Amino acid sequence: MVKKRRGEQYVLGGVSAPKGLCYVSDKFKVIFVPIPKNASTSVRNISEFEFRTDNIMAYDEELSAGGEYKVFTIIREPVQRFVSGYIEICKRASGDSPHILSKDFYWMKGIERFSKFMDEIECTWFDAHLFPQSYFLSNYAGAPFLIDAYIEMEQLSTALPAVLSKYGFSLSSLSIPKLNVHGNEQRVLGGRLMKIDVSNVQRSLYYIMDYIVRCLQRRTVPTSGEIHNILENDGELLSRIKKILARDIAFVESIKDKMIFDQMGIYWRGG
Repeated sequence: MVKKRRGEQYVLGGVSAPKGLCYVSDKFKVIFVPIPKNASTSVRNISEFEFRTDNIMAYDEELSAGGEYKVFTIIREPVQRFVSGYIEICKRASGDSPHILSKDFYWMKGIERFSKFMDEIECTWFDAHLFPQSYFLSNYAGAPFLIDAYIEMEQLSTALPAVLSKYGFSLSSLSIPKLNVHGNEQRVLGGRLMKIDVSNVQRSLYYIMDYIVRCLQRRTVPTSGEIHNILENDGELLSRIKKILARDIAFVESIKDKMIFDQMGIYWRGG
């Protein structure tokens, strides 16, 4: 019987984020450790898993002893993940996030906006979507969790069935939803529709005008192509990103060096 304990909150740069959060499938005997902006929502929403929420640190002894549960996670190229995190943050502001609306970068445009965003990130990691991937895969002492398989996000649709198949499960009925690259889009749209639904606010003219004014003031959400175009033409900005992502880049490279890679986009733990 595995002793369960609640996951604590960890603070990095003044921002709290769960440390050790995982999703357990007793049906498939696997544990999924999610990383923001790495298709975590897409995997979590696969109903066949019948996931329950837990904390992987409660399984240390069982995993170390070679227990029946296997652990997998999804990794992503760090710069791509950073760009996706930036877009997510801008989208959340469009959904009326006071925290993001208070940031100076949001009210700028184009390269000036992204440059100001970098200024703020270099001072503090103010959003968990940008935390290093290694943060979500290590304990409070910095020791990495025992991961059996790292899946490259770009290969998820074929790699995930291969991982589970190796552990003896039939995946004929398993369907992977479209990758949730920008997970906040649906929530933002939902928030807007809720505000437009004037029946919920007693058809208040004031509320409608307030909504229109605030929408007109919003900045457009940048696209991935727009940001990558900026980085292709501004080597200094790209260098700044790689500098603050140095630990994450080194972490991903260490996985590639130490794990056993197959052609399906999976890095397996040896032994």
